[in-house]
Amino acid sequence: MRWFDDIQNDFAARADWAVADTFEAANHNPSLTIKEGLDLSVSPGEKITLHAEGKDPDGDQLTYKWWRYFEADTYKDSNVQEEKVQPEMAGDLQLGLHRELAKGEKLDTIQLEGSDTDAVSFNVPDDAKSGDTIHIVAEVQDDGEHQLKHYQRVILTVK
Repeated sequence: MRWFDDIQNDFAARADWAVADTFEAANHNPSLTIKEGLDLSVSPGEKITLHAEGKDPDGDQLTYKWWRYFEADTYKDSNVQEEKVQPEMAGDLQLGLHRELAKGEKLDTIQLEGSDTDAVSFNVPDDAKSGDTIHIVAEVQDDGEHQLKHYQRVILTVK
């Protein structure tokens, strides 16, 4: 559900493209690059700063948001035994999967400074182990009709 609204906005913009007489008559997705790259090697305790550069083909105003995609990480915020994943069922139809948090389990503990700007800073956790990955997502959104977005994921691998 995280991307549901974005998918709907993208679909609406594409429908506009089909009926627009000119390129300028419809909104188009912004683009996004990360200055430091998308696959970085980092050390435990290292201070990281990432810079995003968005561009919009329509000249729309852009806003930025950074967030940790902790579900994709291999770094664990807490050392507790996780609960088992349980299917969410409606009769014989599986609707999804769900896992309760275990006692003492913590998620998403890395503090992102500047998460609503074009540059974000954070510290790689001191207890991160070699081979752990931390996934940080940058998104840029325009203020045009349907407010379109573009995402970039940076994967940080601990040395």
